[in-house]
Amino acid sequence: MTSGEVYSEVRIKPIGPDNLNDRLHVCWSHLENWESSEIVAENRAWIEKINEMFSPSSFIAYRGSAPVGIIEFMPRDMLHHEDFCPCRRRKGGEGAVLPSLGTDYRDYLFITCLWVPGSSQKKGVGNALLMHLLDSDVFKHFRGALVFVGDRNPAWPDTVHWPAGPRKFYERAGFEVVKRLEEPPGYLLKYDRQPDA
Repeated sequence: MTSGEVYSEVRIKPIGPDNLNDRLHVCWSHLENWESSEIVAENRAWIEKINEMFSPSSFIAYRGSAPVGIIEFMPRDMLHHEDFCPCRRRKGGEGAVLPSLGTDYRDYLFITCLWVPGSSQKKGVGNALLMHLLDSDVFKHFRGALVFVGDRNPAWPDTVHWPAGPRKFYERAGFEVVKRLEEPPGYLLKYDRQPDA
């Protein structure tokens, strides 16, 4: 495959017990012996817990049988009760700093992560995952979607935007910046669901 080739067929499935390892593979396969890693075990337990509370909590993109990306989400109100994925822990073991939303956007879905490994980037996977979420039955129960995009650390490789991708990606999909945040530094973007015609 050439680096400029776009995947013509990406199949997307909700997360469940049958494909939880695929979800973990997308995020952790860059580690040696990733399946026996402590952080992966913590990640598995976190996903299982979140998925018991709200299901599905992720969609996984496949090209053939290979998982090539994930989008993770939860109701905005869950943010105050549950931490983000363990991979977001800061040094010292503290949980990730959550964006402060006050009482705004109570009926919104919050995109906590959109991750496409570098070898599958720029081939339509991220866009397919986002559009799938916005067209899904899950999304129909919410007024819209929110996402926090952090300021990019220039020390990271070009393929890394943490935690959910670059701001321009969401703006091209119709999201708009509603708030500049200082802690953590970045932007809160929202997308309002269009009323059913």
